[in-house]
Amino acid sequence: MNKSSVKVQYDATAGLWSRNALSPVVGALALLGSCMLLISTRWGIGGYPDSLVYIGVARSILNGSGARFFNNMGEFAPVTQYPPLYPSMMAAFGIMGFDPLIGSRWISALLFAGNAILVAYIIYRITLSPGASLIGSFFALSSFPMVYIHSKAMSEPLFIFLVFLGFSFLALYLQGSRPSMLYLSALTIGLSCLARYVGIAFLLTGPVAIFCLGDRQWKERLADASSFFILASFPLVSWVFRNLWLAGNAVNRTFGFHPPAIKDLLPSIDTMSLWLFPEGIVDSAPWLWRSILAIVFLTLYWLAQKGNLSRSGYIHLVGFCLLGYGGFLLTSSSLNDQPLYFDTRTLALPYVAIMILTVSITTNWLKASRLEAKSWRWFIFDCLIITVSAVQMSTEFYG
Repeated sequence: MNKSSVKVQYDATAGLWSRNALSPVVGALALLGSCMLLISTRWGIGGYPDSLVYIGVARSILNGSGARFFNNMGEFAPVTQYPPLYPSMMAAFGIMGFDPLIGSRWISALLFAGNAILVAYIIYRITLSPGASLIGSFFALSSFPMVYIHSKAMSEPLFIFLVFLGFSFLALYLQGSRPSMLYLSALTIGLSCLARYVGIAFLLTGPVAIFCLGDRQWKERLADASSFFILASFPLVSWVFRNLWLAGNAVNRTFGFHPPAIKDLLPSIDTMSLWLFPEGIVDSAPWLWRSILAIVFLTLYWLAQKGNLSRSGYIHLVGFCLLGYGGFLLTSSSLNDQPLYFDTRTLALPYVAIMILTVSITTNWLKASRLEAKSWRWFIFDCLIITVSAVQMSTEFYG
């Protein structure tokens, strides 16, 4: 046996070992992050204005009154403005003997681990790189946006988990898996609408992705897209009919046409700057950090052109997810009379999508460049990863 064949066998064995070791390592990392979140919230999970409603609705469900809370008139009335899935999960913990406030802490801890594992899975399916998967899961557990939403009684962690799980099922279906994956995807996306109403964006994004990315005849793709839309819409349609029957309104929203100006979108750029830099630095020179952020995105676009990502259905679906969510936010800010804040909570899902894209694009570019393991470029890349990780963690503590 010559040396080249021995090297090929060694590389194949090393790759198999990496794949086999990835699941327990990612699981251990996610468990560690979950435990750290439980320790840091041992005096109680953080609150948000909406948290009061979620907890109140959960206690109302436990008392047998259904999804009810005090409205603007001070009446104990059916809740329509807030979707029911998150408070229902809190109430489920109440059935097990936990107060809903305690239940929300455990929900956040479980979803903290679940989202990290899901991010690692998606990145691995895109890049086939265990190292990239670990980097993605680390960012999912250490970045400011993810720690922020998981340390408070918010519906965002559940929403993010359902959306990316739904698109993962859809990716499996588009790659030739069983038709049941299509139905699982539609059901999961439908449940995301009951976690946050913005999930409506994916009732449309999913069918568009099926039609654009599928490799079957257009009539079959149209049938799949229609099946997805009908099944995914069912949970939300049922909830809307319940609201109309009990309260006389669908989601307690008023609408008008008022397209946002450019200045109204600048807060979203400042929020994205907080993904990388502490708040004090961003506030001191916002235009500088906006420019740096633009350079970062232009660099990612350049790397995406250099790296070969066209073979991965997962990365296309993450891109569809990002475009659908962004399009819905722009539409909502133009039509919804309620103010829309482009804060860390609202942009948490785009952070996850962009983080997945960034890690995947960079990894595939490095693979396409065929850099040697001891190359100075690898050294610079390692230093960049360490720097970004350190800055993200400092943003978490001082942002």
